[in-house]
Amino acid sequence: MGFQLTSHQNSFSHPIVRVFKPEYPYLFTNILAAVKREEKKLEKQLGKLNHQLNGVRAAAKALGHSAEREVVGVKKRVLSAAGRAAIVKAAKKRWAKIRRGGEEGGGIV
Repeated sequence: MGFQLTSHQNSFSHPIVRVFKPEYPYLFTNILAAVKREEKKLEKQLGKLNHQLNGVRAAAKALGHSAEREVVGVKKRVLSAAGRAAIVKAAKKRWAKIRRGGEEGGGIV
């Protein structure tokens, strides 16, 4: 459903457009007030973030060149096939113990 201009009414026939007729001026006022409240809230948040950013910049400046280094990514650790097999074997052993009841308190609760 799109906007349709009717020749006999010289207005849009979409329901949203009908809401903004002078019959309902309070709706437009409420929407405008809500937008202004949201704008003030966002401006307040922006002020707080700018304050925090200035603090971070001041700290970086105080540290000098040591703060300019790039963060180095952590090297991915690789597990050998033998290591992986040992972990699987130990896990199977633990689950077998749990299934058969194992020692006191070792069974499934």
